[in-house]
Amino acid sequence: MGVNSSRSAILSPTRESAEHIDGGYTTPQGVYNGPIDYCLQIVRQLQLDRKFAPFYRGLSDFDSSWSDAKLRSLLDERGKTSSVTSARHPSSSTRSRASTASLPFPPQDSLVDMYRGCEECPICFLFYPMMNVARCCSQPICSECFVQIKRAPPHRRNQETFDVFNEAPSCPYCTESDFGVVYPPPVEKTRYDKADERVIICDHIRPDYRRAWKTAKKSLQLQAANQAIIDQNNRSRMQSSLVRPTNSSRRRDDIDDILLQEALKLSLEEEDRRLERERKKKEEEERKLLETQESPFVRSTSASSLTRHVNGPQTPPTVNSDDGISTDILLHPTSQSPSECQTLASKHYEAA
Repeated sequence: MGVNSSRSAILSPTRESAEHIDGGYTTPQGVYNGPIDYCLQIVRQLQLDRKFAPFYRGLSDFDSSWSDAKLRSLLDERGKTSSVTSARHPSSSTRSRASTASLPFPPQDSLVDMYRGCEECPICFLFYPMMNVARCCSQPICSECFVQIKRAPPHRRNQETFDVFNEAPSCPYCTESDFGVVYPPPVEKTRYDKADERVIICDHIRPDYRRAWKTAKKSLQLQAANQAIIDQNNRSRMQSSLVRPTNSSRRRDDIDDILLQEALKLSLEEEDRRLERERKKKEEEERKLLETQESPFVRSTSASSLTRHVNGPQTPPTVNSDDGISTDILLHPTSQSPSECQTLASKHYEAA
């Protein structure tokens, strides 16, 4: 039996099991271990209606030259790994996990023939026998990866407004908006409109996204309003703080001017005192110089005057010389000034 005939037999309208369909399962096989935030019942119904690909056990590697025995052993090993992974990471409900672990596997020959034509998912890099295709560019994507794609969390694009956005995901391949998938894949590449009934988008498996979006929108708008009030208060405080430093800076400038003037005044006074000290010092030096330049008669006169003032007046002895000149003048030449002495001497000479 060829690959196409095997696929036709597996994709027959007869439903084999409530949890096992078309060689795959209606519950995830442990590729992603995060929490399930989509509706498993809706996904299961879409798979039973053949509008969404089942969850297959992907192969980490594949080669078309492998023998049936090797491919069969890999599938058995992958099945055991999936069961262990599901038990370690209980992402789905207990009922789905228990029913998946106890499901009978389809006939090995049909399964091997089906995996002969498997393809690689460009996102998780695992090989699957059947996958969904993007409605826009017909690129393959497995069901495990598609259920992880969802709308962005509600957010505000502009912090200045209260508008809240929750954009639909874009195609991971061609980045077209409103990403959706089609199953089973068409024979030829076909572009589908997002409103086509055959297209499955992420909102179909998350029917409560509108309610969650409204709740998040109200919360974000409330936060935005509170933030606007806080920003307004901060701006008011900032403006007031900008005014205060201006006044204080002016006061500082005034104080600096006063201090500068006071410093100049003190400097000028200190300069005046220095000049006065220099002037007095110069006068003292000049006075001392004049004293050193005076004659010895003046100094003797001063000393004799001081002696007579202390001891009282004394009558000097009078001795007559041979020439008739009084020895009073000769012995005490400093009792009168030189001119007076000369006059007295002249008088004595004439008298003689």
